Amino acid sequence: MKGTLVAHGGAWDWPDDYDEAIQAAMQEAVARGQAVLAGGGSALEAVVQTVVYLEDNPLFEAGFGGCLNRDGVLQLDALLVDGRGPDFGAVGAVTQVRNPILLARQIMTEIKPRFIVGE
Repeated sequence: MKGTLVAHGGAWDWPDDYDEAIQAAMQEAVARGQAVLAGGGSALEAVVQTVVYLEDNPLFEAGFGGCLNRDGVLQLDALLVDGRGPDFGAVGAVTQVRNPILLARQIMTEIKPRFIVGE
């Protein structure tokens, strides 16, 4: 079975001099996910590793590079869905998590309810 891995780096108006860096970072994000697949990993893990890279990259408004809310607090959201069934995990408005996608995966596999908001 063949698949396609697509990553989206956000919709914002970055300066023209960011173009090459953004393109290189997006290629690296997808390459990390493809490496998971090439190594026999699951599509879910490929998505998680792709998003972790984006969350860790300061070029993107994700993870600790995200935008502050009106109170000056960084609040992050993440949702992970396993398309093979009803499993999902989600976090909203978390403030103490470097990679919210990793917490969403943990919630999906270990915690009920599947959606947690705050701290």
